[in-house]
Amino acid sequence: MNRLFPRGAARCLAAMYLIFAARAGAQSPTPIPYVDEPSRGPTRPSSDSPKDFEHEARKTEFSSAEDTAAGIGLELLGGLVFLEGSKGASAETRGTLGARFVGDLGRLFSVDSWLHESFFTDVTWAWQGGSDGTLGVSVANSVHEFTIAPALELPFGQGSAFGVYGQLGGGVAFESTTVHAASRVFSSSFQPLFQYGVGFRGRPLLSADGKLRLTFRLEVTRLRRSYFNDTLLLGSLGLAL
Repeated sequence: MNRLFPRGAARCLAAMYLIFAARAGAQSPTPIPYVDEPSRGPTRPSSDSPKDFEHEARKTEFSSAEDTAAGIGLELLGGLVFLEGSKGASAETRGTLGARFVGDLGRLFSVDSWLHESFFTDVTWAWQGGSDGTLGVSVANSVHEFTIAPALELPFGQGSAFGVYGQLGGGVAFESTTVHAASRVFSSSFQPLFQYGVGFRGRPLLSADGKLRLTFRLEVTRLRRSYFNDTLLLGSLGLAL
């Protein structure tokens, strides 16, 4: 036995066996993860994550850019006008008719969702006419008023089709007077106008593509012409694209 397996070799093998056994016993069966190692399990994105905020901001920013509506409309208007004249303190009441072109100027230079829908301009024509006198002598008076007035609307809520607005603008009035007596006398004049007023505006959708809208308004408008102040109670109805 000693010849086939020397004592020195046996001792050496025994020492190596003990060393390997000690190392194997010191190792843990499961590896200990690093403290700063991120979790590899599935995670659900938070509802208030930065990506969600960025998505909402971009959606708001480009919502108006994706709006394909032209932002133009035409309305027919009518109502009452209280003309302040030279007959005394009481105003003369007349009916008024007219039309106006509406342009949403906020679409031209702003991508802000509120200003995009709320800033608009009216180009309005309104007419009032009346006569007074007897069969022998009578006076017929007619006033055509042309105004351009920007307006700013305050909607009732985010994305609401209804709101209140304030308006400020100006224009010109063409007034003609005809006196029927022994002879017919005609006179006319142009007067500058200053316009201001408030109103209620509605623009509900009529089509699924968001282009065609029904438009209507109720408003109180004041017109300053020369030294007269005229008050108009108006209603209008039309369509916008």
